[in-house]
Amino acid sequence: MTTNTSLTSAPATFNPATPGTSDQFTLTFSELRGGAPSPPAPPPPGSMTVTISLSQAQADFPDGSNAADQIASEINKQVTTAVAGTPAFAGLAAKASVNSYGQLVLQSRGDINVDASGVGGMGQAGLTYLGLTAGTQTTTDPYINVQVGADPPVQISIIPGEDQNGLVASLQGTNISGVPGLAVSLSEGGLLTEQPGDSTVNPTFGGDLKITGGPFTTAGPGPSPGGIAAGKLIVAALFGSDTPVASVPYSSANAIGPATPFRTNNLGPGANISTGVSSDGSLIDYSQQVINAQAHAARVISALEQQFKDLLATF
Repeated sequence: MTTNTSLTSAPATFNPATPGTSDQFTLTFSELRGGAPSPPAPPPPGSMTVTISLSQAQADFPDGSNAADQIASEINKQVTTAVAGTPAFAGLAAKASVNSYGQLVLQSRGDINVDASGVGGMGQAGLTYLGLTAGTQTTTDPYINVQVGADPPVQISIIPGEDQNGLVASLQGTNISGVPGLAVSLSEGGLLTEQPGDSTVNPTFGGDLKITGGPFTTAGPGPSPGGIAAGKLIVAALFGSDTPVASVPYSSANAIGPATPFRTNNLGPGANISTGVSSDGSLIDYSQQVINAQAHAARVISALEQQFKDLLATF
């Protein structure tokens, strides 16, 4: 949940048309989305606004190597002051830095708005000089796409403050539309199970399952021991593997886990039919054997029919 805004750094000295009065721009970091409904999450921290004056940045950080370093330092100073006054603003995780290309990078868990209008504002001309554009960049929550069978993939977003219970609620459709045809369960140990069907224990139907993740990676270890390292893709972070979907062998109705043999005797309405086919494998393997058996029976019948015709021809 990070919004990045990169801009090419300005020269070491910025000379506005009216020094000290038109060298400002305002940044507003806002988190307007609420947390997961189950369990209740902390309320969003609201909006934090900081006003940056380039001349003040030069005065506060005269040893900055260039304008980008000075601006980044001034932004972080203003953010620190705002957080000290309103601790909830710390949840916005707003900060500025300079990358290896000399560009200023703005980061936040929420949206970032740039404004240079009003008294003291440098206007769009000044923002263009810095490589910025007035307006709001909206953050995109991390998400996964879950597809059951041939249905269209359903995007499941992870909103700020959400835990495993909130994710389960999203998948089941408690707080959004959910994923049709998907059974979800969460064990006491935190093991999340997703399976096509109406139950993860004894489903009456199954199907294919595909889980893909958006372009999101983890920022670093979480608060618990053994937290996920930085750079993990979202699917691996959630499910422990980049390819978490495993094939489940189905052999007969409601059979999950190790395949059980298909019944071959006592079938039909009178429980007196035998298929003559035995298989301990998958449904596909069993179906192939049934087709092979029928093809063999058809060849035998055809051969017997030809023999009967040949016998009649002798009379």
